[in-house]
Amino acid sequence: MLASDVIDVVRQNLDDIKEEYRFDDPELLNTLTSSTRRLAVDRPDLLVDDDGLIIPIVDVTTLSQVLVFDRDFLEALSNHVCFLIFAKDNSDNHNATQSAIHKSLYDAAIN
Repeated sequence: MLASDVIDVVRQNLDDIKEEYRFDDPELLNTLTSSTRRLAVDRPDLLVDDDGLIIPIVDVTTLSQVLVFDRDFLEALSNHVCFLIFAKDNSDNHNATQSAIHKSLYDAAIN
């Protein structure tokens, strides 16, 4: 799965699909890095390769970057990114609600 796969879903969920984006790529990639690190903590079993070695998590810096997680976790990662983005401005009731919804969807997707 590519970083762009996750960011495309995130942009749809944020209703941020037309350029001049509200959230630029570097901000979303930085947030995706945080989300990959969270998923690694919540599901460390996903980071063990066939030889039993731990796959390291690295910063996500480009849209073309291949993520260590397979496509089965696209929904979890995109929901976690949305959770974090909406949480930044949770003084707005709508954003706080959206943040909580995306956090619940992430929790459901990783279990």
